[in-house]
This record gives sequence, C-alpha cells and structure tokens, in this order.
Amino acid sequence: MNAQKLRTSSLDEIVPAIAFFPRLQLASLCGVGGSTLDRYRNDLIEAKVSKFEWQFYGGGYDRESAECMWQYAQLVKMMRLSVAKQNIKQHMEEFWYDREKNG
Repeated sequence: MNAQKLRTSSLDEIVPAIAFFPRLQLASLCGVGGSTLDRYRNDLIEAKVSKFEWQFYGGGYDRESAECMWQYAQLVKMMRLSVAKQNIKQHMEEFWYDREKNG
C-alpha cells in the first residue's frame, strides 16, 4: 500500500455491539447489493484475509468478518476495485494490528 495509511472508519463507529450481521443487512450497511456483497466475499476468501470467515450456515457474518467486508467496501469506494483487491489483505493486517495496539 502507499506509505500514507488510508483512514477508514470502523464498523464499531456505525453499529457497535452487534455480534452477527445477516447478509442483506450488511449489504445495506456497506451500500451495495447482495450480489456485490457476494463478490466481495469471494475476493476476501481468495485473498485469504485474516479473521474473515463466511458463516454460510447462518446466512451472514460474525463481527470480525463483517468488519472485513465493511473495510473492503470502503476501500472499493476510495479506489478502483482491482487496486482494492490487491490492498485488502495488507489493509486488514494493519487494521487488526492497530486495533490490538490501541485497545
């Protein structure tokens, strides 16, 4: 990624204290349709983004996976999809590191 860190908001700033996000609720929060959210999910699986897990049996996402989807949706809005795809894994590693460091 660039030497300059991207500043994205956290899902915690939008909807704190929700542990599970149904697929369409998360799509709405991310400002995309269900099929776009599914493409984003596939991108995150392909990139092997840490802490991302698709909860297929429940039709939605746990908190950490929803955060990954939220972050990816924000990156896509800030840059081309192809660039966001290349940067999401590193972005999430930095995001989780900063979160753990700052409590």
